Order: sequence, then C-alpha cells, then structure tokens
Amino acid sequence: MFDEGKEFQKLVEVEKKMDQIIRRKQIQNCSPLIGPQLIIPKRIRIFISHLYHRLDSETQIPKWELRIEGRCIDDCSVTAPILPPSHLSTLEKLVANKTNKRFNDFFSNVVVELPANLYGTTQNIIEWKRDPDAPTDGCVIARNGDSDIHLKIKFWRYNNPQKFKIHPYLAKLLGFAYGTRSNIMEALFSYIRTEGLQDFKENGWINCDSRFQLLFGVTRLRMSEIPLRIQKYLFLPDPIVIEHTIRVADRVKPMIACYELDVEINNTTELQNPEVFYSLENAIQNCDLVINHTISRIKHNKGFFDSATHFSNDPVNALKDFIKAQSSDLQIMKENSYAPEPARRVEPYLQQNMKEAVNRYLYHKVAQKRAELEAGLCIKRY
Repeated sequence: MFDEGKEFQKLVEVEKKMDQIIRRKQIQNCSPLIGPQLIIPKRIRIFISHLYHRLDSETQIPKWELRIEGRCIDDCSVTAPILPPSHLSTLEKLVANKTNKRFNDFFSNVVVELPANLYGTTQNIIEWKRDPDAPTDGCVIARNGDSDIHLKIKFWRYNNPQKFKIHPYLAKLLGFAYGTRSNIMEALFSYIRTEGLQDFKENGWINCDSRFQLLFGVTRLRMSEIPLRIQKYLFLPDPIVIEHTIRVADRVKPMIACYELDVEINNTTELQNPEVFYSLENAIQNCDLVINHTISRIKHNKGFFDSATHFSNDPVNALKDFIKAQSSDLQIMKENSYAPEPARRVEPYLQQNMKEAVNRYLYHKVAQKRAELEAGLCIKRY
C-alpha cells in the first residue's frame, strides 16, 4: 500500500508539472490567431477647431464650442482633399464610415483640461470615453466664456490587447519599453531559456541570476509566480498631449489645427468571420488527406523496394516466399465462410410439426387481437 501511495505522489507531481507547462504555453500563446502580421500601422489626422457664439449679444451668455475630430488618412483617396468628418456630405460620411476606421477605433480616452482659475478645480476636467457600441468621429465640448482659453488635450491610444509601459529596469532587460502582457511573458521565458535559469531537477522553479534578484528580490521563485510579480512593473502608457488655445480673434476666420499621429490597429475582421475558421478547417482536412495518401504511397513503394531487393539478392528464396504467400491466400479463399455448427442445429426447425406449431401460434395471436378490437368497438357476436 505504501508503494502505491508513493506512486500516487509521483503522479501528482507529474500532473503539477504538466499544469505549469500548459499554463506557460497558454501565457506565451494567449493570442494564437493574432500575430504580428495582423498589427497594421496607421496614421490618423486630428482636427481641432473652435467657434464662439453670442459674443455680441447683450441678453444671452457667450459660449464657445470645441470640436475634436479624427480621420484615418491612409484609407482616404490620394486625389481628394482630407477634410474633417463634420465637413463631409451625408453620402461621403456613409461611404467613409463603411470603409474607414473611425475615431473611437484609435483612442480609448480623451481628456480636456481647462484653466482652473476660470472654471474651478472641480469642473475643469472633461473626459470622453470610448463606447464600442456607438462609433463616432470625435467629440464636441461647449462651455460658457468670452476670452482666450489655453487648454491641454490628452489622448490615450486604444490597444486590443492592451499595451503597457514597462519599468525602465525591466525594459532594459527585455529590450522594449512598451508591449502586451503576452509579449512580456514570452520575452521573460525566452530570457530564462537563454540563461538556463530553470531548475533541472524541479522544472517549476527558477534559480534567479543577479538581474532577476534585483527585479524580484529573491534567489529562487516558482515559474507560476512571474505573472503576479511583474504586475508592479507595468503601467498605463503615457498619453499624447496637445496644447491648444481658443482665441476670440478666430471668430472672424475660424481656424482648424491639424495634428498627425501614428497608431496601430489589429485587423480582427477576418478573425471575426466564421468563414475563416471553416476555410482553415477544410484546409487542415485536405492536408490530412494528402498526408495519408503520401504515407500510403511511401509504404507501398517501400514494400515494392524490399521485394525487389530481396529478389535481386536471393531469387530462389524470394520466389519460394512469394509462392508460399500466394498459397496461404488461396487457402483462405477456399475455406468456407460460415461455421458448420449453426447449420447442424437448424434441422429441428425444418420439421413438419414445427411448421404446424408456428401456424397455430399465429392463428391464436390473430384471434386475440380480433377479440380486443371487437370489445373496443362494442360489437356483439351472435
């Protein structure tokens, strides 16, 4: 019993190691279908414009309006001028919305900071958040005011999967300053394999070198603890800051400030289409058929080659083996395909009294069913 208990403990340890390996592979391949080839660099043009209303009115409060719009210029026509979405016609908007990426496909948050001395410390922060169910080309902000206003606009890029800013020490170790969680984990495991930090006796443990000791503060740690320990070294990316001034003098001739930013998008439209998975499945099945056919041909050619080699080396014995194999096949073909025992036991069922017994049984069953039917229909027999 004790030996069986030891074997059970060994199986438990093996299972733990397998779970750790599977977990590591899941972290490395958390996005197996989305590879670097699907990350497409784009350039978006930001249009920032403003208008003043009711500056000359004596009864109404003056107000200003800030409009922030964005448009991907890589998808626009080369010959047509690139205008803000608000300056397009209805037909042009419909065509652009169907073919191009929109503002909320590139940014997750936009924050506008107004002067605290004019709007206070509680109402000077205006935030726009991305709504995936409501595509938009930008946002419009309106406030009361009749003077020049200097403000800051902060843009946070939208990334799926999310990208993080890496601590400088960890970034120096990995070789890049920004990356997704899967990229970071893959780079760490690559460093572990390259430096040979994995324990040979206990594969679930890592013997930290000087860099890992400064990073994690221990000399030895479990491999499953790495995702939790690096969390404190990951931060949200820095926003893109644009300073803009709303000037009263621009009310005569409105000005539009343009800024171009480099962004990245994931081309997930193919992955969201189920036909892609069906085509992949069909391609895999076709490859399996080709592989099976190739293996069959290899086996057939190998058998033919072995027979030819045997015949060339020893023709007499090769012919004897061939005749022996053919004789065994002929003997199998001549043998009866059925056993004689069932045929011997069928004779009692072919006698005359057996036929009479079967007829009497069938007549009795028919009479029984007829009586049940007449009873159900209330038919009286006279």
